[in-house]
Amino acid sequence: MGSLATHGRKERTMSCFEDAMKRDDVTPVQSEMVTMARALMELAKSTAGDGEVPPVMAILTEDGTRGLAVVGGLFTEEARDEAPMALRELLRETKAKAYVLMSESWMLPQSAMQAMKPALEEAREKGEEFELARPISEDDRRISIVSLSGESVEGDVLFAAFRIDEKNGRAIDLEKEETFFVGRQTDKARAGGRLSGLLREPAKQVRSVVTRAMVREAAQAMGKSEEEIEKLTADMGVEVVEDMPDEAVLVCARDDVEPGHDRPVVKGKCCECGRGIYHSPHAPQSGRKVCVSCVGVVAEREARG
Repeated sequence: MGSLATHGRKERTMSCFEDAMKRDDVTPVQSEMVTMARALMELAKSTAGDGEVPPVMAILTEDGTRGLAVVGGLFTEEARDEAPMALRELLRETKAKAYVLMSESWMLPQSAMQAMKPALEEAREKGEEFELARPISEDDRRISIVSLSGESVEGDVLFAAFRIDEKNGRAIDLEKEETFFVGRQTDKARAGGRLSGLLREPAKQVRSVVTRAMVREAAQAMGKSEEEIEKLTADMGVEVVEDMPDEAVLVCARDDVEPGHDRPVVKGKCCECGRGIYHSPHAPQSGRKVCVSCVGVVAEREARG
């Protein structure tokens, strides 16, 4: 499973890389990822004093060969949107089975992250996205870091962050990581962001639909014409259909949220988490129904097949 190497940092006398390699549960692929991560950090340590650490990707191919690719050109603002596609193509061409990507960035120190933990957990329980009060780039508490993120085709993940000491010639101490994890990807240890999932094929588009009867009901509730509601749904990428497809998943409101109207509703249970839900009587009575908190998980699973 893997564990956070920051646990017991004060008692540890070796780097997180050495510590990870001595674990009984580390797999051969995870071991290769740790080795590549260590090599990248040695490179960062030797170059940080000269300026920004260059973005570099370490790649492990299907035949066990290791390689390095400098990908700095993909980390410009102009190439931001094209970067995931270009990196995915690089990994496909090299027949990669694992990679570790290194780049320089900012993060908030652990003390600040701990202070935000209650709000973060509250947002997660409500199924809401947690938003920082201001961008990290504008936060005076931010620290410069070298970040590492890696994945394998077998579902392994590695992520780490090491502080760059701006007051000491941009030195990097490999025995004082901000965070470090290597193990299997789970709900609690999941790679995220636009540069994650590079070894997976892009998700196919999930089709979003609403029936004409539901459009009619929404128009009446909002005091608008059906044409206006249809245009609104089209702008959101939602297709209006006469009948809901048999394989459709119905997204429903949670029962801890008031409907905001006095019209009849049909109550039920979310097929994912079991939470109480309700939906319009015009919605299909059969088929799977999920609450708004679970729709992201279901959509990702449906898209991946």
